[in-house]
Amino acid sequence: MSKTIFFAITAITCLLSACAQESRKPMQSVNRRSVPVDVAGTASSDNPTAALLPISEDEFLRAGRSYKNQLAKDSLRFTVRNGVLAVPIHQDTIRFTDNAGVPYDENEKQHSYYGFLKGLRKHVILLNEYESQSVLLLDQRNAKIDTISGLPLVSPNGKFIFASYQNGYETYEHMPPPTEDIEVWALKGSDKMKLIFSAPYKWILQDAHWDTNNSVCIRAGKENTSEQVFWRLTLQR
Repeated sequence: MSKTIFFAITAITCLLSACAQESRKPMQSVNRRSVPVDVAGTASSDNPTAALLPISEDEFLRAGRSYKNQLAKDSLRFTVRNGVLAVPIHQDTIRFTDNAGVPYDENEKQHSYYGFLKGLRKHVILLNEYESQSVLLLDQRNAKIDTISGLPLVSPNGKFIFASYQNGYETYEHMPPPTEDIEVWALKGSDKMKLIFSAPYKWILQDAHWDTNNSVCIRAGKENTSEQVFWRLTLQR
């Protein structure tokens, strides 16, 4: 056997051996955020910053009697004129410009004024885009704009914001649409908001209010049924 053939056979043998060893190695897990579904039919988030537990309807109603929503609705306070929503901030004016879908449908934007968060001094503006919706919080003091998923519910101590959005798209690998995507933001002064919790759930939110400074009570409907479920989302300290 020539040396050339011998070395070729040796190289092929080593390569096959390395491939066999590699195939026996355990597969590395993909870094994906999963949301398992429990026996009650709702999602349980793996986010350690909050816990979701069932409550009774009486508990939900009792908690709602004392909650006072800071959001004052006043959709006519500022109106869109010639495709522009203008909101005055001290000596300046912040302008939000609509787009009817030029040059592409994906560029579509429509703004509308919703109301004002008195305690936080933030204007609430609805933004409808191509196949998506969001809420803009415009700070009256410094003109900073934060984007959240839905209308804000502020905790009694003014330190957290709860928001929710019904998502009808294929967003999560292990959960078919529609989902109710909820989030909680921590407020750090007038210029900082930090997302501390977000998760999708397989129900449709109907109503929510803060129970304490760190817990939100939720009333939701199960998909395609008239059954209601009640939850308390508690932030972990």
